Amino acid sequence: MSKVLEKPACKVFLKHLSECKEIIEPGNSCVWSTCLSGQSVKFYVVTVQGTIVETQKEGDGILLDDGTAVALVKGCSKIPFQASKLIKGQYVMAAGQLQKTGPCPQIRVTKLQNLSDNNLLSTMWPLEVIDGIFLNRDLT
Repeated sequence: MSKVLEKPACKVFLKHLSECKEIIEPGNSCVWSTCLSGQSVKFYVVTVQGTIVETQKEGDGILLDDGTAVALVKGCSKIPFQASKLIKGQYVMAAGQLQKTGPCPQIRVTKLQNLSDNNLLSTMWPLEVIDGIFLNRDLT
């Protein structure tokens, strides 16, 4: 896993994760590919932002909605130094590895940050994703 954390994260909308395909590459773990603006992009780690619409028992999982889709973010209780409890309505950033694709993709989180105190961040996020799509075609 430590080698995966050395890879750059791909900023995506949650709808992009529902259409991903897993790529088998010898010696690499969990390489995914998705189509962004007509071009194939490979990635190991994703960064997403959205509003918590549901928390699961014991705070280990949250359902995150970014306006394009909903994803299950798991492993939240294992994040060290999580300062506050995650609650419905918070705007958060989650970075981690895609575990499952489909209508409700699953992400195993490695970083989680509450961004609720700064409304500008939710406004800027779509622009960051679009900017990343055009600047970072291949993140492997």
